[in-house]
Formats: sequence, C-alpha cells, structure tokens
Amino acid sequence: MMVLETSASNEITDKVKQSNKNIPVKEEQQNISKKVIFNVPFTKRSRSKIHGKDSVMFVSHPVITVWNPTGTNKSITALNLAVTAAGRGLDAALIELDLSCPLLDRWFEIPQTAVADCGNGVQGAGIMTLGENLMPGHIPKLFCKSWGVRYLAAGNKLGNIGTPDLTLENLEQIIRAVYQRDVKGKPAITVIDAGASYEWPATFAALKQATVLLVPVDGSPQEVELVKQQLTELSRVGVKPKSVEVLWDTPGMKRVKQLCESRIIVPADTPGYIKAAADNKPYCLSAAGAEVWRNVLEGLL
Repeated sequence: MMVLETSASNEITDKVKQSNKNIPVKEEQQNISKKVIFNVPFTKRSRSKIHGKDSVMFVSHPVITVWNPTGTNKSITALNLAVTAAGRGLDAALIELDLSCPLLDRWFEIPQTAVADCGNGVQGAGIMTLGENLMPGHIPKLFCKSWGVRYLAAGNKLGNIGTPDLTLENLEQIIRAVYQRDVKGKPAITVIDAGASYEWPATFAALKQATVLLVPVDGSPQEVELVKQQLTELSRVGVKPKSVEVLWDTPGMKRVKQLCESRIIVPADTPGYIKAAADNKPYCLSAAGAEVWRNVLEGLL
C-alpha cells in the first residue's frame, strides 16, 4: 500500500504550474552568469547565454539529488523518478554523477567511446570522456534521450584507470548547464544520481546544488544510523537541502523511525524490478510501477 493518494496524470503538470503563483522571484536569478539560486521552483522564465545562444529559455525548477552513502536503490530511484516525470509532461533531465559506478549508463546503453571516436567531438561521450575539457556549451550535444528523458552520461576513459580530475567548480558548471537547458516553457525537473561518498567532488557538487535530497533506504537500523550521521556532517558544512526519504517497504518489516523531513513509502517489489531490468524497461512503465512512481513524483512537487 502507498502512503500517498493517486491523481490523474495531468494533475501533476497542473500542480507544477499552480506553484508559480504568488512566489517572489529572487533577483539573483535574473543574471544567470552568476550562481543559479535553485530554491525557488518554477517561478521564472529567462534567457540564457550559457550554450552560446541568447534565445534559450529555461524555467526555474527543482533539482533533486538522489543519494545514499551505502548506494541502496539509488540509481533505480533516480531512473524511475525521471522517467515518470517525463511521462507526466515535464521536461526531465537526468545526470549520472556516480562516476565510479555509473549504472545508469547501462540503462541508456551508452557506448564505450573514446573521445577521439566521438562524432562532432562529443556524440556518444559523457562527463568522464571529455573530463576537464568538458565545457557548458557541450551539454546540448551530450544529451541522449530515452523514455522522454534527457540523459547526461558519466561516459568513460578508455585505456585509463580512475576518474578525470574534475574540480568542484567544473562539476557545478555542468549541473548549472543542465539546469539552464532550453525547456521551451515547459515545467521541468532535474534529477541527479550522486555517488555514495560525499567527499568525492562529483557527489558533493550534486548535494550542494540540490533543492531536494532524496534518500532511498531499505530500513535497516545500521543504514539509517549511517545516513543520519552523514546528514549531520553535511549540515555542518552548510549543505542543508530539504530531505525526503524513500522507504522501500518489505512485507513484515518493522519500520524504523523517520530520519528525514518527510517520508514516502514504496513497496519493495524485487521480482518486478528484476524483470524490468531484464527487459531494460524502467519499472515505472509497468502496470504495477506506474502508480507507485506517480505517487513518488507527486509527493515531491
């Protein structure tokens, strides 16, 4: 059983549009050459020159970072959330910033492409493929699209061990470039799959830029205690986005005490997710998963 009530699919888009009303626009958002202020969702349309054009229109929207220090259900949560949002009419972007374990690249069938083999310099590439040479202007060409989602891949470094030396500033520029994409006036959402360790620059950038921190948990006491400790550490260094936990509910499991500001409960349908993976079709597109993930999305907007 879900803890959130269902609604017709078009109500989600209506709810997003309704949230625009009577919300003041921060002055900082009027100059997108400065750091984008993410904490006012769906309030302003503006022109952007970040991709080398002055005609790009972006809409202020939520940036939802999915993170768990143990990696529990992290990538699968990000995938199903983004695909559901796209299916509900939002312009959905999904960024793979778990550079050490880019599971989503397998879902989107990203090829093992060396930068020298990329058509037009970037096609088939990802963040790690270009490394420190990745510029904001590359982002539109880097997007691949499946299930209605714009996906920015982690990519790879063929013939090399490790991840490229991307600075925190580099990574934040990547997030901002995705955020400032041309959504053609549509309500939008950006979802980031973050790595496990917040000490990694890519993970810290994803956490720092989030408006909502979505934490999937399986409910074990040890996992919950670890998440609680690390949320405290993040707060100590000024990273304090709104936190929401997604509890994967196993039948007969004793539910632990809520650790985030709010909680969404989803059934842990392990056979269903395994079948979805075997079919390379997100669980949210199945009959059983559609309602589950529609309710998760609605609970976040």
